[in-house]
Amino acid sequence: MSHSLYAVHRICAVSLTLIWALTIAPHALAQNIDHSATSAVLTSDEIERRYEAAMEKCGALEGAQQDVCEQQAETEREKAEADAELRKKASEAHEDAVKRKNEVDWDLAKERCDTLSGDAKDACMADARARFNR
Repeated sequence: MSHSLYAVHRICAVSLTLIWALTIAPHALAQNIDHSATSAVLTSDEIERRYEAAMEKCGALEGAQQDVCEQQAETEREKAEADAELRKKASEAHEDAVKRKNEVDWDLAKERCDTLSGDAKDACMADARARFNR
């Protein structure tokens, strides 16, 4: 009978540990992570340094706590990389949009100048070239 009582105690202890690891530990560990820079876009070197520092902190933990900590570090790294990629793509799209707008504005300026003649047209084109760096 004492053997089965030991098994019940063991199951209860493991269950309580799992409940703690899955519910309380992530919240407790999340409070120890510096989220101040997660809203800023980081360079790949900064992302890697933060990941390595987080993983080093995880090394002090054991078992399920360590697993959750490592998963959280990996998640934060993935999110930071996604933010950096988004910022890069947004920046490239912005540059493309600026170029396209500049092109259509240049075309419009030329069209307006074409409605003029003589010195007025020459002055208009000179002004348009200066404004559009042409």
